[in-house]
Amino acid sequence: MRVKKSIIILAVLLVCLTFSSALAETGVSDNEIVVGAIMNLTGPGAYGGNEITRGLSTYFKAINDKGGVHGRKIKFVVEDNSYQVAKTQAAYKKLKSRDQIFCMVGNIGSSQVEALFPLLEKDKIPLIGAISVHSADVIPRYVFPAYTPYRYQSKLIVDYIVATLGDKKPKIGVLRNTTDFGLRGLEGVQEQVKNYGGPEVVDVNFPPGAADVSAQVLKLKESGVNYVVYAGLMRAIASGLMEGKKIAWQPHWFSLNPGLSEHVIKISQGAAEYGKGLMGTLNYSLLTDNQISREFIANLKKYYPDKRPTVYAFGMGYGAGAMLVEGLKRAGKDLTREKLIKAMETFKGYNNGCLPPQTFGPGDRIPSEKAYFAKAQNGKLVQTSDWMAPKF
Repeated sequence: MRVKKSIIILAVLLVCLTFSSALAETGVSDNEIVVGAIMNLTGPGAYGGNEITRGLSTYFKAINDKGGVHGRKIKFVVEDNSYQVAKTQAAYKKLKSRDQIFCMVGNIGSSQVEALFPLLEKDKIPLIGAISVHSADVIPRYVFPAYTPYRYQSKLIVDYIVATLGDKKPKIGVLRNTTDFGLRGLEGVQEQVKNYGGPEVVDVNFPPGAADVSAQVLKLKESGVNYVVYAGLMRAIASGLMEGKKIAWQPHWFSLNPGLSEHVIKISQGAAEYGKGLMGTLNYSLLTDNQISREFIANLKKYYPDKRPTVYAFGMGYGAGAMLVEGLKRAGKDLTREKLIKAMETFKGYNNGCLPPQTFGPGDRIPSEKAYFAKAQNGKLVQTSDWMAPKF
């Protein structure tokens, strides 16, 4: 009789354990949350990918040292995509199957991120703080971008040319790569110029990963444009600025945020401050003497003592990490992917000091329409305006 009773108790326990296991969310245990990211650690844009990854890692290490989120520490797993769509899809499969991730954070590359949209929807895996979701007309429910889309940034640049520089009929050339990112930058300029009744925009493009755009710069000069709006990665704009200096051409150079960094100032060998200099829009904060900047610098020194603070690691990486952790906190201790989605949709003007103020809601995945202007000055980027939205 005792043996029979023991067998029954054991069977009940096994059923309970099986049921509990079935209810448990993938990537979540009593003491850990598995978070994945896909970054361009090699290939075009590797500087930015590595800096953003370091910023994310720094934030998560600091949170883990404080006990994690609701008692769970974050296990951060990163895969490299070399800025390629095919590698992005392969990396996603690894993170999903091998690492059993709960969610993703901070992925880079518009085309690369958007190639994952069907997979994220199918698997119901949230992507929080996506760095590069700027091209899609419809953003899936499971994706929460970190930043203001490029279209709004390029429209702001046209506003600046018309309102601040006073050129009511500006002749603008767009120097862009042929990805969706570059196309959205072009479309924003074209739309805003049309709103002002300006002349046709000159479109000059180059392939993704190109490091030399000297021929494209010569073409822009020959077209007679007075303003260049750049939509591409860092190496190409450095090449363009140096070519402009070489041929003594001095248009107004503007860049969307991927091409506007202190790294560009450095590798362009002074060309970023030649003539009228380089300026443009940023959708993340620069390092200043404020609390969040000081916190980041101290944590970076603690966890990566041989690395210097950069705005990419701070504004993009650290900021996206803080965004995810805030969502995890709001989701509560009984963590599920659905609860994380619902928690993110409670963001109403959320501001962690690194990102633009963010607002999400059911069906609303555009965090902000605002950006601000910065320019190259004495080897650094200097903020020259407040956060602002396009006029039209």
